Amino acid sequence: HQVSQGKLRDMQRMVDARKQEVHEKVALADILQERLLDRQEEIEKLQRQVDLNTAASNAEAELARVQVQLAETQAEAAKHEAKVDELMQLLRDHSNLSCQVSKINDIVHECTSKYENEAHKVATLEKELAERQKDFAEQKAFLEGEIVKLKETLEKERERAKTRIKGLEVKQDSLNQNVEAERKMRVAFQEQCETAQATTAKVVEQNANQMMEIE
Repeated sequence: HQVSQGKLRDMQRMVDARKQEVHEKVALADILQERLLDRQEEIEKLQRQVDLNTAASNAEAELARVQVQLAETQAEAAKHEAKVDELMQLLRDHSNLSCQVSKINDIVHECTSKYENEAHKVATLEKELAERQKDFAEQKAFLEGEIVKLKETLEKERERAKTRIKGLEVKQDSLNQNVEAERKMRVAFQEQCETAQATTAKVVEQNANQMMEIE
């Protein structure tokens, strides 16, 4: 922005210099116009002299030269006027550019503010993420410790279960042996009962036969 202000001042100085040149050319034209009037007065005086034709011819030539010089000066002044107009347009364009630069600076400032706000938000989120990661690590370590404890407890319970299963298997074998022995005893008792019944039947039959014989 400071560079743009410097260019603006340089262009203003150029415009002022061109204006000064134009004023000088106009002043020179005025001087030449005065000279032309003076020459015309001299021509009038020369016309009153004896060698009127020669003097008039010289004065006309001088007048033509002055008129040509005046035309050149006016053309040069017109060029300078056009240059001044061009410089003034450049000055207006530069002013517009300065306004655009100011707007761009405002936009840059706004974007910078937004970036700083977003950076602050990101820093806050990163802090929260770090805290959550720390909490997660602590919870993970606690859970891993609990898992180790549970595995140890499970292993102990498994060993106890194996011991209990072995005890139950021994008891099952013993019960099976007792059931088998009881079954054998029942079979033997059944056989004894059947033998006793058969014996009783024979005795009853023999007693009946004896009673019949006695009768």
